Amino acid sequence: MRLLKTLQMSPCSVLATKPTLRQEIISRFRPVFLAAAISSLALLLSCGGNGSSNNNGGGQNNGGGQPQPPAITSVSPTSGPVGTTVTIAGSNFGSTQGSSTVSFNGTAAGTAASWSASSISVTVPNGATTGNVVVTVSGAASNGVAFTVAPLITSLNVSSGAVGTAVTISGSSFGASQGNSTVTFNGTSAGTAISWSASAITVTVPGGATTGNVVVTVGGQASNGMAFTVTPSGPPATSTVSGTASLGAPIAGADVTLIDANGNTSTGTTASDGTFTVNTGGLTPPFLIKVVTTAASGGFPAGTTLYSVSADANATTHINVHVLSDVIVRSWYSVQGINVDSAFANPTAPGNAPPSPLAVQIVSNPLIQVMQLWFTNAGLTVTSTAPANGSINLVSSTFSANNTGLDSVLHIIASETLNSGNGSVAGVTISSGTVTQTITPAYSGGAVTLNATTTDSSTGNSTTSSATSVPPANSAQQSAISGIDSTIAAFENTVQTKGSALTGADLLPYYNADYLNDGTTATQNAAHSASLFAGATLSIQIANIISLDTTNNVADVILLLTFTVGGQSQTGTTEAIFKNEGGGWLLYGNQHVGQITAAAQSRTAQGGPSLGVGVSHGTYIWAGVQAPHGVVTGASVSGGGNIWGGNSSGMLTQGAMISQQGQTFDQFFLLSESLGTNLSQLPPAGTTFTFTITTASSGTVQNTAQSNGFTTETISFAGISNTPGSGPLSSVVGKTLTYNWSLPTTYSIVNVALSAQIMDGPANSSTTHSCFVSAGNLATTATSASLTFPADMSACGLAPGTAIKQVNVFLEVSGANSEDSLDALVYPY
Repeated sequence: MRLLKTLQMSPCSVLATKPTLRQEIISRFRPVFLAAAISSLALLLSCGGNGSSNNNGGGQNNGGGQPQPPAITSVSPTSGPVGTTVTIAGSNFGSTQGSSTVSFNGTAAGTAASWSASSISVTVPNGATTGNVVVTVSGAASNGVAFTVAPLITSLNVSSGAVGTAVTISGSSFGASQGNSTVTFNGTSAGTAISWSASAITVTVPGGATTGNVVVTVGGQASNGMAFTVTPSGPPATSTVSGTASLGAPIAGADVTLIDANGNTSTGTTASDGTFTVNTGGLTPPFLIKVVTTAASGGFPAGTTLYSVSADANATTHINVHVLSDVIVRSWYSVQGINVDSAFANPTAPGNAPPSPLAVQIVSNPLIQVMQLWFTNAGLTVTSTAPANGSINLVSSTFSANNTGLDSVLHIIASETLNSGNGSVAGVTISSGTVTQTITPAYSGGAVTLNATTTDSSTGNSTTSSATSVPPANSAQQSAISGIDSTIAAFENTVQTKGSALTGADLLPYYNADYLNDGTTATQNAAHSASLFAGATLSIQIANIISLDTTNNVADVILLLTFTVGGQSQTGTTEAIFKNEGGGWLLYGNQHVGQITAAAQSRTAQGGPSLGVGVSHGTYIWAGVQAPHGVVTGASVSGGGNIWGGNSSGMLTQGAMISQQGQTFDQFFLLSESLGTNLSQLPPAGTTFTFTITTASSGTVQNTAQSNGFTTETISFAGISNTPGSGPLSSVVGKTLTYNWSLPTTYSIVNVALSAQIMDGPANSSTTHSCFVSAGNLATTATSASLTFPADMSACGLAPGTAIKQVNVFLEVSGANSEDSLDALVYPY
């Protein structure tokens, strides 16, 4: 399931369609506000643009016809480190290089040492990663031939040291994370590294090491050796782990047991304020920690066992212990079918190793996501990565057990129940005032899924949400993540290296040949993205893994990125789908012919002659397809039960065309019957809906979409008269009006949007033209904003004086888990 299609940032319109309660009169193009810089990356990974082509010259032409594409027959050698000379044999390369290129898994090799029609000699470039060698001539790419980039050690920060000495190894092609890669000292493995990146590794000299070569092995490929002298050992260095243990009140006088990756232990005791310090000299991170309470606290009896784990790879670090850290550790082991108590007793047994810092980050994400309401209410910005700019990490950030900050959230956790026998979490209950949330974990198929229901007893309103992550627990998953990291690193390098000269051809090697995302092809997306990224600086890392299929080699990930232009930086997240074909993980897209949406919504309708007098409310599934004009000719949807007018499926209606940024889109939509307000009877978050879509050129295709979290909280405009005749077009056209509303209470609000769709005809006509005006970027606490309505349809690109025939005003409030409350006010009425 994909609940984070676009992520909450600051302004720039990324638009998606979704009609309101009565499809025969209402249709809309849903605004989602993102920072302009971040939306640019979203365009690269998730959206589309106008295509362009590059003619690079140097190709061959048979008899004046189309140039024959280049073809590689062999690469020699097939492996080697950066700097290796590689000979590429084949045909149709052109007599000279000109602007033709050779790339190693997407990294350009620069100027070739020699170039002819049938042979090219190049050196493996800096930043190259394992994957396909591709020759591109006149914009046409050759077949890919696999080349393994071997790791290369260029230096050690120290050339001698005793067992336990930290050694930093510099070089290239080490991979973004350790995974199954190793470092050996004269044949003795150094075990888990303190830190690992593509160009630097820090490890400690292992016990039993002898003088000889240090070697890095990645994907079975061994690096060159670098001499290291092992000297006699002295006293071990002193390092410590500190933390705070809390159940919303300090856990005092409790035993603290720390165990390292090799099964060695260290112990301590919590102070009266819940703080503790444990000596970790000579121990190897990551560390597991267990705290057993000696007294009852709130709903937790004496003898309650809580676990925690390192959030980084440092020997000296901070590790908090509380219910949320316990959920993280238990989820890591539960998804593998391992009892946490058994793992803690023997962490060196197969499968019992503590989670890596990346795995801790991945497992933390769904917990942070479903608990956003409480963090927001406490004024906290919580991150699963290293905290910055005022954010906190649940495990590694210091806090006091005094019912403020993070502890104020821990204070309202009423209970954590465990499944007997396997130690997994059965549920967590959080309650404050009239609002109560229950979180129920599920562990299946290598994924951690947290299902949450939040209810306000004072209003009867409820919200359901669901969040999923796939922690990389086995070697296949770890290898996949390492491969995606390599692609990301190479992509970053291309953007930085090319600078303002970046073109679509430079980015195209990062796309799978079958790339398709919301109707956008690889060529279109690469060209448009290049125009956006030229001259920018990007930093990208994996923040979460939503799904990871190592059989079909497809991964759906959330990326954390920092985008810098002109000294101004923005940080945010976006979703990307990768596929591994031919040894390299490349952008694959969602394979949808257009924007496909199955949205769970609490909807309100105000005004509108076919709705009758008054206001109507309901909870619905809205199904929508939006595609470039002429691509889609019809669509139907199924899923969720017999909710489509009493049937299991229904046909979508084609509505008004939408104009956006010089392009025209067709939209198709269908609203389910009202599903009531009993959440137990509603299709759960993550329900799959299947769209059968008829296209103009590719026949019939099927695309799927998953529903978001449901909420029964309604929103509406205040002070609006619904009496027929009180809302003529003259009351809005050419005017600026202010609208007021109240906000929901059962979910964390991440977006408040006020917009209006103006039309030259009815919304359910495919010949009607429309476009949108917006109130701009609103604060998540906004309860009032103004809209300025144009005087005619010239705002949509039509001739001046073309009359506006219908205006739909939309208020939409969205939550951290895609909860959606929507109000539509239709003029005239």
